Amino acid sequence: MNGYITLGVSIHFRGHEVVPLSETDGVIRIHDLQNDTEYDVLGEEILAERAEAQPAIESINRVSGFARSLTTEPWNLAVHLEEVLSGAPLEPGGAPRAQYQPDVPMMKRQASKREELEQLGFPMSLRTLQRHLYGYRDLGESWLYDRRRLPLKDPLRNVSPLLREAIESTKHTLTTQSTHTLAYFREEIRQELNRLGGENERLPSDPTLRHYLELIGGPADPFGTAKRRHSDSNRPTSANRASAVPDVPGSEVQIDTSRFDVEVLDGLKNRRTTAQLALMIDKSTRCIVGTTVRLRSMQGIDIALMIVESCMPRRVLPLDKALAERLVAGAWRRHFGEELPETRLPFIRPRTIESDNGADYLSQSVSSAMKLCGINHTEARPRTPTDKSLVERVFETIEMEFAQYMPGYLGSDVTNRGDRTPDGQLLTVFELAELFHVWCAHVYQNTRHSGLRSPWRPSTPHSPNTMLTALREFYPERPLPVPADYLPRIASVTQRVIALSGIQINYRVYDSPELDPFRLRLSPITGTSSWPIHYHPTDLGQVWVIPPGGNPIVAPLKDRDRFFRPFAEEIDAEARRIAAEARELSRADQHELAHELAMAAKSQVRARERHEARTHAAIKLDPGYSPPPIQPDPHAIGKAPTEEPFFTPKVVQPELDDVEPDLW
Repeated sequence: MNGYITLGVSIHFRGHEVVPLSETDGVIRIHDLQNDTEYDVLGEEILAERAEAQPAIESINRVSGFARSLTTEPWNLAVHLEEVLSGAPLEPGGAPRAQYQPDVPMMKRQASKREELEQLGFPMSLRTLQRHLYGYRDLGESWLYDRRRLPLKDPLRNVSPLLREAIESTKHTLTTQSTHTLAYFREEIRQELNRLGGENERLPSDPTLRHYLELIGGPADPFGTAKRRHSDSNRPTSANRASAVPDVPGSEVQIDTSRFDVEVLDGLKNRRTTAQLALMIDKSTRCIVGTTVRLRSMQGIDIALMIVESCMPRRVLPLDKALAERLVAGAWRRHFGEELPETRLPFIRPRTIESDNGADYLSQSVSSAMKLCGINHTEARPRTPTDKSLVERVFETIEMEFAQYMPGYLGSDVTNRGDRTPDGQLLTVFELAELFHVWCAHVYQNTRHSGLRSPWRPSTPHSPNTMLTALREFYPERPLPVPADYLPRIASVTQRVIALSGIQINYRVYDSPELDPFRLRLSPITGTSSWPIHYHPTDLGQVWVIPPGGNPIVAPLKDRDRFFRPFAEEIDAEARRIAAEARELSRADQHELAHELAMAAKSQVRARERHEARTHAAIKLDPGYSPPPIQPDPHAIGKAPTEEPFFTPKVVQPELDDVEPDLW
């Protein structure tokens, strides 16, 4: 169909205000705003009525279903979300609307946008709008470009249920056999249709039938040999599967995660746990491009941060490396008796990253980071570790050359473990990460590897540093111009209140004079008093606050100078020793002590009441009587008895017959 229509833009048709929703084979689904109904109409009818305005209308969205779904669901959603977040007008050069300005509460802006989308024929719940709003705020337009989050139509919606069942059952039966032709496959489908009662069902053409076979799933081609079908089903998603070792640094980088067989001390919860390790290995030089050590299992945001850091020059990374080195300097001196050397991993910009099919590598944050850095993603075959044999061997090297020499080494089994390391000698996760960086930069990078040999002189092995230096003469590196403020924007996010004293995270306080306009204020992003605080999982020295439409504000750690004062490490060690030797009451001791205090308090109250009653009765009998002074109880809790016994004067006890009954 030759015409010009824009989906999602309201037009006048048959005297009504309508919105074109979708277009399929010349038939356009429109929504009547006046009657709140939907119906199909031929595109020629709309173009015939709007023939005079045809040259001024944009071209029709007759493209793939993915692009069409972006236009219809959500319809121009990025523009609407930007208006809610920053108040920007919908059209370039237009006037901003008052109901979406930053001074309006966020909940009111969201309610106004929901009403507007509902009037345009795109109703959306509050939870769905907030999900798109926060996803667009954190990840940008890449959140909207994810195919998995878009409601695509079923490509087999026009196939009758009988024909679909016959194709599926026949394909399932024939794929276990050796070889068949398409004609034989059509005959088997006809017999299956007759068995199901579909004698009048018409079979599609050969190209259409092959297309249906690809869409139904299972083995890619049921007509070849079993061996070829098995190979096709395990074929990776990318064609970059060269068997030769690449010569260009960064042309192929392998990434994987594994458990670090070293026990560390969780400083926040004061418990022993194991760390997790993620590595990026360059295939051409065997260089370690990036590392990440965490306490919990790796998530997509950890992998995305490591990828972005590997593409940025080390001098522009907005991380507080000085504090990280200070935290580990004491552990380094305890083990090696010298100052911590400078740590710097080689810079290699990845062009292609090969990973497994884990959920962390297929997450939205990782795909957005690779798209920003211009990296191609290759997925290994399921349950095939040989596709990433290089990084698997590096994990074994780390186990044998580094991990077994660290305090708290666990080993692969009990025969490789030594005595249990005391808690006071265990490393923290930050110390382990920094020590591992030092080992990678000074030991691993300068160790000759048997796999690094030149084809001209295979008798001479090379180290990663020498191989990288030789290749740099022919392939100079050009760093990717990633903006320095991009790393804070994709960092982990937590919700905290910007108080008068600053931002508190895990008993650490961060503050900056630039946060004065936002203290105790409602966040225009969340609509509450909690602001999104961006932080790097391995950087304790700073956090970031990103106001709407502004640059990240760096909030450094308060009392940061305390770590650099003389004897700071000795004072911390002495404080930990005193805390370890101090008596700590258990829950049972606390309950028992509280019970004893309560019983003692009740006993004192009853004794005081009896004393007051007797004194009152004695005064009634003898107005000149004065009560004796109260002596301290020698058995009271917390007071030791005196050496001399207490002398308690004899109290005059009245006779019961002389006392009136109402006194008792």
